[in-house]
Amino acid sequence: MRTRILLADDHRIVREGLRSLPEKEEELEAAGEADSGRAATEMARDLKPDVVALGLRTTASSALDAQRRGQGIQ
Repeated sequence: MRTRILLADDHRIVREGLRSLPEKEEELEAAGEADSGRAATEMARDLKPDVVALGLRTTASSALDAQRRGQGIQ
């Protein structure tokens, strides 16, 4: 079973670096990428990843706000 990861950071280069990690491991899969906390929250609801890697200083919404909004995501 593969672990699906949603990558979220406002810096494209950081997302690209994070994306390269699951590509090297068979049991990991990049489920999607978001450039803000708000986008990450919406994508998590739709994609239902196992893990969300969320940068602490994403734009349009802080990571902590995204985490609070996503409390109900299962």
